[in-house]
Amino acid sequence: MFQVISSSCQAAAVCASTTYQALGRVLSSVTYALFKRGIEPIAGYFLRICVFRDSALQGRVSQWIVLPFVRAAGGIWLRIQGISTPFTRIEPTRLNSSAQFLAEFAEIRTITTADGVRLPFTIYTPERFEQWVAAHGGVRDGEWIRPRRPQDWAELQHLRNFKWFVEEGQAFRVPPLQPGASERCLLRVQGFGRTMPMDKAYIGMHLAAGFNYALFDWRGGLTASACFQDADAAYQAVRQAGFAADRITAMGSCRATFVVAHLKEQHGHEGLNVAMIQAPPSLHAAIAHTPWPARSIGMLGLGAIEDAPHHFDTLRRLQALPHAAGGATCLVMSEGDQTLPENAVQELRAAAERSGPCEVIMEPRVAGVVDPHFGDPLHNPTVLARYLAFLRH
Repeated sequence: MFQVISSSCQAAAVCASTTYQALGRVLSSVTYALFKRGIEPIAGYFLRICVFRDSALQGRVSQWIVLPFVRAAGGIWLRIQGISTPFTRIEPTRLNSSAQFLAEFAEIRTITTADGVRLPFTIYTPERFEQWVAAHGGVRDGEWIRPRRPQDWAELQHLRNFKWFVEEGQAFRVPPLQPGASERCLLRVQGFGRTMPMDKAYIGMHLAAGFNYALFDWRGGLTASACFQDADAAYQAVRQAGFAADRITAMGSCRATFVVAHLKEQHGHEGLNVAMIQAPPSLHAAIAHTPWPARSIGMLGLGAIEDAPHHFDTLRRLQALPHAAGGATCLVMSEGDQTLPENAVQELRAAAERSGPCEVIMEPRVAGVVDPHFGDPLHNPTVLARYLAFLRH
């Protein structure tokens, strides 16, 4: 009798436990679904703005209300941090003027992505740069470009548009020509939401050093998968232009290095080299390193941006590559970078060295600069020389 009662009690307890677990799973699923439908998209919207910038602000409400608020809040935050970089509106007239100037050095084309989106694509060539200098009365003298005659200076000083060259008197000091550079091409993966005319400083620096420079415009309304497709199409366009994979270096800074890591994952075995400047180990690590409340909002919204395999995790991509997979990696990092985790350099170096040669170039501290992550990299002569040597290796 007591055994029957005991067995019945045990069965009831098991049934109750099973029911409770099932109810817990249902509640958990409902809670997760509510989170995915409610909180994550809202937090993800703000994270998209941080990652993709203007590309995430396409709608009228975004342009009229959210964008001014973001710029004001961003400006306040930068001032609190002691960073002088302003959040400013890009002037279309100035961009158009830069585009017209850059067109004189370019082979302008259009590329089509895997999902059928057409993008502006340009290869700037050192031959056109040298021809322009000669046609406007300039003479190349080592690291200097000087006017052939005093009256030629009025035309030659248009080189100020590149905003990289150092002007001294009636002459421009430029990076030295690199041996064999004309056979190589830099594929620039620029910051999200930026357009080609905004990259004129880098364009001028690489052209003066003798490298070809490929650049493309991102589509509007970027997503993780879309930006990878845009970069893949640009890489294939550089290959079709006649450059072997081991003569191409994909280069990006900060958030754009997530896409550079994707290109290495996809094409490193072909010999593609990559240069990553101030690279975060992952978007998750970058968010985790920010102060509250940005950290909390970012963590809540991360799932709205990332989904396998469209993730922004450079470490995971590098660690998954086969040993000696081909292609070299250059990491240009800044001493005292407060935006990235302290162990970022060590983690990225260890991961990159698995797949091939890895060179780490450290930008030295600059007096008075609070966070060098927001500075203008590669201007230090020693750093620039090592970077250019990597491109031509």
